[in-house]
Amino acid sequence: MGFPEFTLTDRVAIVTGGSRGIGRAIALAMANAGADLVITGRQEGSLQKTAGEIRALGRRALTFAYDISDVEASAAMVAEVVKERGTVDILVNNAGAVILGPAEEVTPDSWDAVFGVNLRGMFFITRAAGLVMKPKRRGKIINIASMMGLGGYPNRVGYGASKGGVVQMTRMLAIEWAPHGLNVNCICPQLTRTDAAAPLVANPMLLEDALRKTPMGRLGEPEDIAGAAVFLASPAADFITGQILAVDGGRSAVI
Repeated sequence: MGFPEFTLTDRVAIVTGGSRGIGRAIALAMANAGADLVITGRQEGSLQKTAGEIRALGRRALTFAYDISDVEASAAMVAEVVKERGTVDILVNNAGAVILGPAEEVTPDSWDAVFGVNLRGMFFITRAAGLVMKPKRRGKIINIASMMGLGGYPNRVGYGASKGGVVQMTRMLAIEWAPHGLNVNCICPQLTRTDAAAPLVANPMLLEDALRKTPMGRLGEPEDIAGAAVFLASPAADFITGQILAVDGGRSAVI
């Protein structure tokens, strides 16, 4: 047996929510490791900017601007990727929606909007990609959840419930698809410095609490998550599936 390989040379990777924040960092890191990228998001301008950065690294990039909760659009996107690039080797489910506030203020519409992206949308794009991967008996699926899917927090019941569903969906699909050669894993980030998290980071009480509970004494950066994603997508992780990787500076180790 040779040394483990961390390269993604010529792999075709889809990263949802790939134009900003964690998704952008993952897309660029995978391009740097040799992959060709397909990035999705809602804003064409942001997608094109990130696609330009990918091409500057010498890799190909496709962009698709649409709402991940649109199940039919996801299936059409995967079909177009197969038409243009021949296959799908890696899927990173990073697109997400947030709902914050007390439980009594959550509306049916806001609940459905979060679950439509974070769980329903994630499942159906995963199924579409899995149908491409299974005949090849090879494929890497990486779901981005959250530490809020592992522990309890106030004023985040909808978001936390959806991310807890992502954690369990990861385990279920890993078991079901392991006989077909697919790896399904999940990354749970700590509070990470992104545009989406800016309102939380700007709250002095929340920031102080997060830093106090994190042994490494800092927030996560998008690149922290990107490194974990590249590892899980690489041949070095071929015997890893159904795992929930907390990228949290040690926070989940605190009693």
